Amino acid sequence: TTTTPYASFLYNTVGNFRVRLISEDLNSCNLRDTSYKFISVRNNAVTNLDFNFAAVGNCADRIFQFTNLSVPPPGGSFGPASFIWDFGDGSKPDTVGFAPFNHTFPAEGTYRVRMTLVDPQFCNENDFVEKNIRIALALQPAFLSDTACLGSPTQFTYTGKGGATYSWDFGDGSPLSTAENPEHTYTTAGNFTVTLTVTDPNVCDPIKTRTIAGLVLVSPIPISALDYTPKNSAPNSLYTFTNLSTGATNYQWDFGDGSRLNTLRRDTLVQHTYPATGTYEACLFAINGAGCIAKTCVNIDAVVNPLFDVPNAFTPNGDGVNDKIFVRGFGIAKMSWKIYNRWGQLVFFSTDPAQGWDGRFQGKIQPQEVYHYTVEIEFSDKVKQVRKGDITLLR
Repeated sequence: TTTTPYASFLYNTVGNFRVRLISEDLNSCNLRDTSYKFISVRNNAVTNLDFNFAAVGNCADRIFQFTNLSVPPPGGSFGPASFIWDFGDGSKPDTVGFAPFNHTFPAEGTYRVRMTLVDPQFCNENDFVEKNIRIALALQPAFLSDTACLGSPTQFTYTGKGGATYSWDFGDGSPLSTAENPEHTYTTAGNFTVTLTVTDPNVCDPIKTRTIAGLVLVSPIPISALDYTPKNSAPNSLYTFTNLSTGATNYQWDFGDGSRLNTLRRDTLVQHTYPATGTYEACLFAINGAGCIAKTCVNIDAVVNPLFDVPNAFTPNGDGVNDKIFVRGFGIAKMSWKIYNRWGQLVFFSTDPAQGWDGRFQGKIQPQEVYHYTVEIEFSDKVKQVRKGDITLLR
């Protein structure tokens, strides 16, 4: 027994059981009421839920006979509506019994056929089994493979016409695979000839078995390595990352705070500041020309004391020095920065501290003069600040 509104119970024996629920409410007219429900506990699961299929009649008519191979439990039997078949061709699903039956497919192609047990007398009602059926006049094997990287699973996908059984030889002395779309992991880099033998007794062509081969280049994995400074973080540290990777052609940095950076050169100077105090996992992904990826990560304990400032002047003259003015700070979570000319016209607006003003408005260079700004800041600790001030644009 239990007094909770929701209950679960594990039955240890087979049989029919009466469950009683007593509901009490002191504010109701009848104070309490009782309801009953009968539960049937069974152990009669259908085992080996399975089927097979074969073409019948004229091959070009695309008629296939389906045979149910499922095994009922001892003493059990299937009825005339124990199964539903969905042939994956848009036709209405058929509710049938155990006897073999035929289905005509509309055209050549690959269909996903599902047989579902829908007989409520069995414990595993609604269990199902699915199989691909490839209908083709002639067997035309073909396959694709993902980028092959040393030590990582490579996916092989069968894309041909027809096909019932498959035999994959990956060219490295490993055991054959009979899966339709196998994965394989190479332990040695180099070129390997992959051979696929496909058999389909249902194609119209008298040749029921064909073999194709393809070359797979297995590339070595690059080595991803990094270093950073400072190791002992002072408040508001600017972290400098050094890329020590080898065997890669491009790199992806993930600083662990939602910020990412892509670089093509190993010697690119990479610097980053963190928005709030905390431990961040900074990762470097090294990628070679074949697309093989290696990853290394470090934990960085950042200490951030929220603050910000706005310079009082800048010189947008195109010399590459001080050409833009930014809100500089640490721990900035949200920002609204507005700059006005002396007539009160809004000439710049930004919510991104990384976006600075270049001294232009609507693409036009603005004159040398004093501009007024208002900046509203919300730090990562939810503290808010508002500041107003002046900026001198010098030419």
